[in-house]
Amino acid sequence: MKRQQHTSRARDPRRLRIAGMVLAAGRGRRFRGERPKQLAAMLGEPLVCHACRALLGCGVDPAILVVGFRGQAVARAALETATQARAALEVVANPAWRSGLSSSVAAGLAQVPQGADALLLVPADQPLLAAHHLSALLETYRRTGAPMVAAADGAGRPRGAPALFARSRFALLARLEGDSGAGAILAGATDDLLTVPIPDEALMDVDTADDLVRLEHAIRGPSSGPRTVSQTGGT
Repeated sequence: MKRQQHTSRARDPRRLRIAGMVLAAGRGRRFRGERPKQLAAMLGEPLVCHACRALLGCGVDPAILVVGFRGQAVARAALETATQARAALEVVANPAWRSGLSSSVAAGLAQVPQGADALLLVPADQPLLAAHHLSALLETYRRTGAPMVAAADGAGRPRGAPALFARSRFALLARLEGDSGAGAILAGATDDLLTVPIPDEALMDVDTADDLVRLEHAIRGPSSGPRTVSQTGGT
């Protein structure tokens, strides 16, 4: 897919303020158990903590976490990670989380400061996504001023998240409905979208307990053998 080159912004790129948001409100119905998927542990740490560490390390301001199902437990785990990183994390509760992903985007969007130039959306279920992957999206935006910047897989296809939206595209996020997320917007984007190649493994979603077992086994290597998924956190 051809992407148009965007000219650099007149404003000093170093002064651009980019907010960041981890979406961690859903229940994750395909994941076994009563605890939310976000608290399932990979390599001894909840998925939401992996996501928040990546967000806190890429230089966004502010860093926002949207919670819903078992929100206090999810927030508690994430805030512990923020404390360890000596970074600030704003927690936003989405009481309408049952209505779908769009409600979490709206809840977080309402907390983005007026002075923010863009917003980075990060999923809570891609535990191999790291700060340097997110920084690549931020740098592309600062360099080009593209209205939308999304991670692309090995085939060059834009993923729904992580993805960055300039303020000029916030209205598109606000109009999302039901379980639609950023991917619904990116699917119809053409010249106003730039993509950044991210390794496929970093974009791997954990949708089920089996996904988590396979991913952790792949990281540890074949000699580690099958492992039992552990879950942390309370209600």
